[in-house]
Amino acid sequence: KDPLRDDKGWSLERIDADFPCSDRNNWAASHDPSGGTPGRVNSKAGFFSDTIAPWPVFAFPEDSTTLKVCFSEAVDSVSSNHVQLYTVIDGIGEPSSIFFLEEQSCFTLKFNMPFQPDVFYTLSFDPSIQDCAGNIIKRWNSLQFSIPDSIRPGDIIINEILFNPVDDGSDFVEIQNTGNHSVDLSLLRIAHADPLTGIVDDILPFSLEPRLLLPGDFAATTSDNSDLLKRYSIGDIRQLIESSL
Repeated sequence: KDPLRDDKGWSLERIDADFPCSDRNNWAASHDPSGGTPGRVNSKAGFFSDTIAPWPVFAFPEDSTTLKVCFSEAVDSVSSNHVQLYTVIDGIGEPSSIFFLEEQSCFTLKFNMPFQPDVFYTLSFDPSIQDCAGNIIKRWNSLQFSIPDSIRPGDIIINEILFNPVDDGSDFVEIQNTGNHSVDLSLLRIAHADPLTGIVDDILPFSLEPRLLLPGDFAATTSDNSDLLKRYSIGDIRQLIESSL
């Protein structure tokens, strides 16, 4: 989080040793002239308080009965570990089990009823779901998902490109799903190609992990989400996807 101290021999220090939760914002680059404080009080030692509420980012069906759900940060795995807090309306109901990965923002829900192709489902969340610091969800209380289909010609269009950003800004590529079914963004590729020969000299996935793009929705991939959030008015921050663009 500090370009002046990135990859130049500065240590990463915990700000508040008494803060009970794992939070990336509770860490900062050392400001000690020597570059670190081994065996001493951290140069950035102070008080940290998490006041940012978590929000659901996306849901992806890993198979016909397993749904991966990712939040903006890890939700509390104790208070949020109750199946009645999650419901897929459209005839599926509550999950039969929940599996949390330690201190990660994603978890999986297992259902008894299978998801059907070409059906769009809505996963709703109980408003009591919270992060480790006790912040309850506020922005969104549901996510849409469906089983992704194969990508057909014309389903996905490149809708906007920034290839020459100002100052130290970040490039981005925006696409839109103009088809009538969901697609997996990790199966899409972006490449540079010679305009005369068509030969590709580099290629990368639009998303580094499986994510859905629903019909009509937009998604923008960039190397730095925070830069785009500073420079532009973003309609839905969940549509920004970091990659090695």
